[in-house]
Amino acid sequence: MSTHVGDLARRRPRLTRVAVGRYLLALLAALVLYYAVLPFLPWEAVRPGSALGQSLGIVAGLLFLAAAAFSPAKRIRGLLHYPPIWMDAHILVGGLAALLAFVHAAGRVTRAPGWILLAIVGLLLLGIYGRLVALRLHYRGFATPAAFQPASPDAAAALSTLVAQKRALVAQLAPAAAEGTFSLSPAHWLRHPALAWRFQLLAWVEERQVYQRRGLEGGLALWLRRNWRLVHMSFALLTLLGIAAHVVVTLFFADYAAAAAGEPDVYWWHFRR
Repeated sequence: MSTHVGDLARRRPRLTRVAVGRYLLALLAALVLYYAVLPFLPWEAVRPGSALGQSLGIVAGLLFLAAAAFSPAKRIRGLLHYPPIWMDAHILVGGLAALLAFVHAAGRVTRAPGWILLAIVGLLLLGIYGRLVALRLHYRGFATPAAFQPASPDAAAALSTLVAQKRALVAQLAPAAAEGTFSLSPAHWLRHPALAWRFQLLAWVEERQVYQRRGLEGGLALWLRRNWRLVHMSFALLTLLGIAAHVVVTLFFADYAAAAAGEPDVYWWHFRR
């Protein structure tokens, strides 16, 4: 890839907060409209295991896998020229996958696989918070009056010590990286879990000190701002595990799935034993 193409990719504008909000509202409106007309549609054609319903479920599962793949893609060497594209795709594909999952459920949100839909809701809420709220609050913190006040000698000394400790860890984790712009990747956690954990602890301590100095709120708000990515990924893992379990049970243990869902017979495509 040429430098010119890489520069163009880095300058490419991301989806704005307004565009993301409108996209999510459009998906929500489409889902509300579908559920409003669902009672008037032929149930045999739209129920979860029908040809249409099962096909939508398959597409939703594949889209969730694609959305999960976009997140690590931005950290792969050779694809780093397109981080805005990967994140935009993650948002667009993930939102569409959630819509199709709820359409596939056809209103049966209280049946056996309903907890997967709860995980999807949590996944969406944390993603929306991270994209529309968390970054805005983070940047707003730099505009507080306290941000322009000099730190006390003790606070400055403590921060200097903390930064020096982080630099020592970065030198072991990624010798070519700079402490100020370094962030942990899955590779760091796999290769050096102890070092990665020590760096993460120091990063949390530094973040707490910065927020306290700027007079920003603590408690749940600070915890959510700090951990939303971890919780978001936890919901993503629950969603993917739930989808995998759902696929295995419905395809290979169809009789059990029908009994759990209150169905008198197995009406969807499955592997016969």
